[in-house]
Amino acid sequence: MLFRSDYAVQVGGMTEVQCDQLVRTTAISLGLRAPVTSDFCKDVYRESEGHPYVVKVLVGEAVDGSRLRKIERIVAGRDDLLDALFERTYTRLSPAAKRVFLTLCNWRSLVAHLALDAALLRPTQAERIDTPATLEDLQRVSFIDEHVSPKDGRVFVSVPLVASVFGKRKLSVSPDRIEIESDTRFLQRFGPMQPSDVQHGIESRIHRFFGSLSEELGKGKLDLVAERPILELIARSYPPAWLMIADLWRESGHSDALSDVKSALSRYIETTPPTDEQRAAWERIAAIERQRNNWFEFVNAQVHIAELPEANIATISAVVNTFNSVSRHLESDAEARLAITRRLAAVMEPKIAAGDATDCSRLAWVLIHSGRTDRALEIIDGGLRLDPTNEYCRKLKAKVWERIAEKKRLQGDLFGFLDAAVKVVEVPGTDIAAISSVANNFNQVVRQLDADPEAQRNLARRLAAVMQLYISDGDAIDCSRLAWIMIHAGKMDGALDVVERGLRIDPDNEYCLNLKAKFGPTADVH
Repeated sequence: MLFRSDYAVQVGGMTEVQCDQLVRTTAISLGLRAPVTSDFCKDVYRESEGHPYVVKVLVGEAVDGSRLRKIERIVAGRDDLLDALFERTYTRLSPAAKRVFLTLCNWRSLVAHLALDAALLRPTQAERIDTPATLEDLQRVSFIDEHVSPKDGRVFVSVPLVASVFGKRKLSVSPDRIEIESDTRFLQRFGPMQPSDVQHGIESRIHRFFGSLSEELGKGKLDLVAERPILELIARSYPPAWLMIADLWRESGHSDALSDVKSALSRYIETTPPTDEQRAAWERIAAIERQRNNWFEFVNAQVHIAELPEANIATISAVVNTFNSVSRHLESDAEARLAITRRLAAVMEPKIAAGDATDCSRLAWVLIHSGRTDRALEIIDGGLRLDPTNEYCRKLKAKVWERIAEKKRLQGDLFGFLDAAVKVVEVPGTDIAAISSVANNFNQVVRQLDADPEAQRNLARRLAAVMQLYISDGDAIDCSRLAWIMIHAGKMDGALDVVERGLRIDPDNEYCLNLKAKFGPTADVH
C-alpha cells in the first residue's frame, strides 16, 4: 500500500493480529491502565488499514488518562489518509505543542530534551512553555520519538520523517516562524546529532554548546549577562556546566568577572558530591582569593581541598604547608584561624602514619597553632624517629621547648625552665655553643635545686650526656662547664678527665685550673 499525498510512504500492510498487538503495546506505553477491548482494536484496524504509524497516532488520540475514547472516522480516501490524520491531530494540539513540534521539524537532527527546554525558556520568549508536558503530548500522538542514552539516561527527541514533512509545510505558514527560527539557531549551538550519537550521552552536546558560546564571546557577539539565566538552567540540570560558565566569565573581561567566576565554581561544588573532581574548582577559587588578598577565603579553599575524601597525605601536607606560610595574615581573627587549624589537624592527623618527617613537622605546626603543644611534640619525635637529621623537625622541636622554657622562666618555675632548656639542647644537631650556654645557666642556679637532689642529678646527667657528644668541638671554657655538670651528676672521674682535656687546649684557663685545684687527686672534695 502506498500513501501518496506529500509523503510517499510505503506500508508493509500489517495483518489484523499484528495490528492488535501494536495497539495494545502502544496503549501500555502511553500509560493506559484500562483493558483494550477487541472492538477498539477492530476500529483502529479499520481506520488505519494496517498502517503502523497511523495505528500509533490513532491510539495516541484515543488514550485519555485511564480510559479509551472511541476511534473517530478519518474522513479521507486511502491516498489522503495520513495527511488527513496529521491535519486532525495537529489542529487539536495546544499552541505550545504546535510551537515545539514545528521547532523540531525545522532541523533534521535529534535534540536533547535539556537543549529544547533551554531554548523554550529563554527570557526572550513571550510565554512560558512547559516542555516536559508538551513533549508528552507530542509523544502520545507519535509526532515525536524519544531516545534514551544508555550512558547517562538523558532523553533526546526527534520527529519521524513523515511527520517532519507535514510539519515543514505547516511551518511555512506559521505565525510563529520568526520565533521558531530563533529557537532553531539556539539549538544548533549544540551541534547536529544522529541516532548513533545517543550512546555518547549529553556531555559532548554541552561541550559543543559552550564552545560555540566561547567563539561568539570572542567575536563580541554574545551578551553573557543576558544569557546567564539560560546557562544556569542548563547547569542546574548538568552540574559540570558550572565550570564552563566560570570559563566564559573568565574570558569575558567583565568588570565583576572574578565574582561571577567564583559564584559559578561555588555552584558546581554545591551540586556535586565531595570527590577529587571538586579539587580543580577549589584550586581556582583559592587563586581568585589570593589575587584579591583575601587570605581567610584563600586558606578556606585550600582546606576544603585537604578535606576531600580522596585527598592523600601529600595533598594534605601541601595544604598545611601553605597555611603555615600565610598564617601571619590570619592574625586579625584568632577564632577563625583556630577553626582552620583544627580542621587541618582533623584531616591530617589520621593519615600522618603515611607521611615522612617533613609532613610530621607541618602537622606539628598546625597542632601548635591549635593549642595542642604536647601532641605536637609527640608528632615531632615521631618525625625524628623517621629521620633524625630532618631540619624542620629539629628546628621546630627546639623552638617549642624554647617557648616553654621562657614561659617557665617568667612563671618563676626554675626546675621547669631548666628542664625545658635541656630539652632544647637534646634536639639532634644542636651546636656546642648553645649547649654550653645552657650548661652555664644550670651551673649558676643549680644550688637553688638542692631541695630536690634527685631531680637536680637527673637534669645534670641529661645535660652531660648531650654535651659529651659535642665537646670535641668545644674550647677550654666549654670543658670547664661540662666538668661542673658531670660533678653535679655524680661523675667525678669523668669530670676530671674533661678538665684535663680543657687544660690541654688552654693550659692557662683559670676555670679549668680552679676545678683541678678544687677537685683534683690531692684536693679535699669534701
